[in-house]
Amino acid sequence: MGSQEQYDYNDSECLCIDNHAKLILYNDNYNTFEFVIRCLIEICDYDYDRAEQVSVIVHYKGHCIIKAGDYEELLVMYEKLTLRGLTVELQA
Repeated sequence: MGSQEQYDYNDSECLCIDNHAKLILYNDNYNTFEFVIRCLIEICDYDYDRAEQVSVIVHYKGHCIIKAGDYEELLVMYEKLTLRGLTVELQA
């Protein structure tokens, strides 16, 4: 992505600070932490620590913006995450 992403992990909603499209991951009752972490690493290019942190935030807060940027790029990630059974939303 061309722009630098900024995240405020202290905010209860894990809000992203920019005006791009946003990819939001929601908590569910059937995917394990390790599966979600693996998906974030493979699809969203997270490192392990960041993926683990986001999975904990999603678990306790219910959702978290996991990526922000170009709609077309996020659409590809959205489709891949959905195919793996994760609950995600893409907001333009």
